[in-house]
Amino acid sequence: MKNNRALLRKRHSFIEHRTDYLKTKLKYAEICGENFNHKTATPEELATIRKKFISKQKKRSIINLVLFTFIILICVLLTYEFYLYNEKNKPVVTEIIPSETKKAFRLLIKDGDEWMETGNFENAIFRYKSAAKLIPNQFDVEYRICLGYAYLCRYENSECEQGKIELDKAISNFPNQEKLMDLKKYY
Repeated sequence: MKNNRALLRKRHSFIEHRTDYLKTKLKYAEICGENFNHKTATPEELATIRKKFISKQKKRSIINLVLFTFIILICVLLTYEFYLYNEKNKPVVTEIIPSETKKAFRLLIKDGDEWMETGNFENAIFRYKSAAKLIPNQFDVEYRICLGYAYLCRYENSECEQGKIELDKAISNFPNQEKLMDLKKYY
């Protein structure tokens, strides 16, 4: 136990620190040769000090209020701009589609993709148009139809005018889609 106590650091109490401060204060007074002479303020001086302090405090509070209002205004504007009126973040209205229709839709899209991979673009376009009749206004289907016409125009040099019409219709339905804009170079 004694060995453990020897390892601990020495504790200083608050009183010891206080006395050190008081001793330093007294030593300063001895060196200066005079006692501390604190000036007492008159009630008029205290009133002017109080008025100055209150006016500074009012200025600070007004500045803080203006800054806080400015920051809140910026936050509201950014929220308004990016979340409320950003067309990419608009909620998509989903319709209730029967499961049989969804299955047939997926099957037509799958068949169209298979026809597209084999290079038979007319059959792929026919399948995609059949899928578009089942569930209209789907971007993926419209894009695939336009892509099929673009391949027909590029590789077989046919149906270019019809492809351009379909692409313009798809762009009018989906104006913010960059994929459709990329297809314009084929016509």
